[in-house]
Amino acid sequence: MKEKSFDINNFIPSKTLFSILILVLLAITGYISQYIYDNQTKEFTEKLYQKENDKIITSIKDMYNQKLNNISLVSSALSENDILKNSMINYNPDILNLERLIDSIKTKKDYVDTQVEIIDSKGYSFKRSWETITDEKVKVKKELDFLYPKMNTKIETNQYGTTLVNNLPLYYDNAFYGYFSTFWQLDDMVSLLQKDGYKAISILNKDDSNLVVQNVSFSKRFIDDRYIVNSNVDSYLMRLVSQIKKELILNNWENDYYIDIGSDHLISKYEIYDDNKNVKVTFFIFKNLVELNYTELENIQKIHIVLTVFTMIFIVFFINYIYVLSKVSKLDKINRRLLVTNEDLNSKTDEMDYKDKKLENLFNMQPNLMFMHNGKEITQANKRFMGFFNRFETFDGFRQNHHCVCELFEPCDAPNYISEQYIEGTYWIDYILQNPKRFYKVIIPYKDSKIDSPHHFIIKVNEMNYAKLVHERLIVIALVDVTQDLVNYKNLC
Repeated sequence: MKEKSFDINNFIPSKTLFSILILVLLAITGYISQYIYDNQTKEFTEKLYQKENDKIITSIKDMYNQKLNNISLVSSALSENDILKNSMINYNPDILNLERLIDSIKTKKDYVDTQVEIIDSKGYSFKRSWETITDEKVKVKKELDFLYPKMNTKIETNQYGTTLVNNLPLYYDNAFYGYFSTFWQLDDMVSLLQKDGYKAISILNKDDSNLVVQNVSFSKRFIDDRYIVNSNVDSYLMRLVSQIKKELILNNWENDYYIDIGSDHLISKYEIYDDNKNVKVTFFIFKNLVELNYTELENIQKIHIVLTVFTMIFIVFFINYIYVLSKVSKLDKINRRLLVTNEDLNSKTDEMDYKDKKLENLFNMQPNLMFMHNGKEITQANKRFMGFFNRFETFDGFRQNHHCVCELFEPCDAPNYISEQYIEGTYWIDYILQNPKRFYKVIIPYKDSKIDSPHHFIIKVNEMNYAKLVHERLIVIALVDVTQDLVNYKNLC
């Protein structure tokens, strides 16, 4: 019967269908590309925002810790004044000029807003740098320990606002005379942040804000019922704050930063706590999103766009290639030739298998102990070899116990007997190959449940050079048992 011809054109879609396929694949590629693009952009911007927020928080935290350290140092330096000492010992505030005392440090910008108050040992205000003490003594309402005086630094709030205060006990001749209190505003922290390109505002908590009197306060500014601690809030920041819902600023956040889309600002939050672990003052730091460095993101987006365009071009060319290839009438002939080639390969494979089996049979028929080695370990052994080492049962059993047959060599001081793995620093097989004219022997014990008898062998080593062509080593080693020959020789003697 005549073989029915195979018409490949029956299975080839029309050019219109290929065009539709291209459009569908391009649409899918575009959708996937846009999805990846959006996710990469979102992931990068979130990392960028988090990195910028961490930078802000670290910066303001370092500023605050530095401020705590500085106020302690300044208090200690100012309290060592001799006039202050005489004034306290003689209880004469008139001889003490605190304005002149603090003027010595106000030359430094960080200490411009420094104020000082002296409190006597009974808790009354002895002298203040910002007002004149009247004849009527003012009882200072502070949680100071007058029984066991000790230095402390904290955030305090009164009618004038919120300040950072260091209270240093004054001792003269081992007698306690009172406290030396140094007051610092928090404006310089905001100023330092402004130098780094940020806008900042510090807000007091609601309960403490009730203690502040607006017309006598330091900043004279409130947001609803919350006092603005720093006085150096510029008009731009006030307008910016007014654009953001007050509830957003005054309520707790789930995260320590917030992105305000309306004003395009990253807002970070840093909280300062009182001794009871309650939030005392909250710093809100604003960073314009336009000022962030998006260079890396722009590079990623450019690479993504290039890869997308390349992928789409590849799809167009690939589909067209499939279409053209499907029209080639010679595919059937190519297929037939491949079938013939496959049959030839199968035939040659069978021939090679036959030769391999023939060689294996010759290998196993050898009367000597023979094994193959790759320069590192034994790779194959004949039946005679496994018969001698029958206590291991299988070749894998032998390899699990010994990587090299040299591990079984018995010590022998006779000439040309090998008993070590290395001879003069060279592996024993390589040593024999390098010195082929010598006659080498080894002693290997035969062991089973009843017999433990040493056998003497002559070693013959031959390396197959053709294996080196594929960067491998094939070394054939034969162990010729000459034990009986030695016995017969001794009997003749």
